[in-house]
Amino acid sequence: MTPAVRDRIWRVLSDWFPNEADASIVILWADSAKPGGQAAATLSLPPIALVELDGMLATLR
Repeated sequence: MTPAVRDRIWRVLSDWFPNEADASIVILWADSAKPGGQAAATLSLPPIALVELDGMLATLR
């Protein structure tokens, strides 16, 4: 998936997300510049932040 397609999909999901109850969305993609070679974005209730911890991605609530 190209970055442009991923961004368009994420915009649609971000617009849709507030209308859902008890929903979570996670998108992952390969990115050699990120910890573990993987990038991620989330939409969730409660909000979850992704943080780098010892070269890995971890969740922070």
